[in-house]
Amino acid sequence: MAKAMVELRGLEAGELARLGERQNCRRVLKWSYAYGYFLPREEEGKKKVLFEFLQGTAEVELRVFLDADGWDNLH
Repeated sequence: MAKAMVELRGLEAGELARLGERQNCRRVLKWSYAYGYFLPREEEGKKKVLFEFLQGTAEVELRVFLDADGWDNLH
């Protein structure tokens, strides 16, 4: 815990902001899987296809964002 606090103190404000953005992106993507799983049967068809397309696009964009920031995985 102490090591983590020392590392956090060493980060600049911009790095902390990017860290927060990464966490928010991951959180939204994580909950989109739950939303997709519980998507009502009435929403199947074109809406589901659109949802899965947007979810796939979000995954790709998150990977690009993490790669640009030097993070090599989603975990």
